[in-house]
Amino acid sequence: MGNGSRDEGPLVGAARPGPRPPGRALLVTRRHGETLVQLAWRDPDTPIRAAPEAGDDAAGGPA
Repeated sequence: MGNGSRDEGPLVGAARPGPRPPGRALLVTRRHGETLVQLAWRDPDTPIRAAPEAGDDAAGGPA
């Protein structure tokens, strides 16, 4: 559950929306109850670059 007004009341069980910083949400499960989580977002239009292999320097070439 992300950022929202507490005036909306409980949305899942007793969990209510509330002020949260960007990238934070409340994960609600039956087993663990409420857990604050941090989310990441990646622009889907940005290509993923391969990680440098061991032995490569910062410039991307062999050491």
